[in-house]
Amino acid sequence: MSVSILIPDELAKYSDGKTQIEVDVGSIDAALSSLFETYPDLQKRLVDANRHFYPYVPAFLNEEKLPLQGSLNRRLRSGDRLTFIVIASGG
Repeated sequence: MSVSILIPDELAKYSDGKTQIEVDVGSIDAALSSLFETYPDLQKRLVDANRHFYPYVPAFLNEEKLPLQGSLNRRLRSGDRLTFIVIASGG
């Protein structure tokens, strides 16, 4: 089962320049574990110590925005896309 994780361009320097990473897993938690095992510097940029998504880097499963908490056990299907988007800030 292949799932795509899409990394924003702004964070690709922490994933060896890759903006799309394929993992073979069955849940969001397993997808994050696989991602962070290969690219540990992404972890502190995408989730907090409790693995809750940061509000300024929202996560989407396909087209659905995931809540900041409570999504880790969600099952994935082959072809799913877990996407992170960096929200610009400033003034």
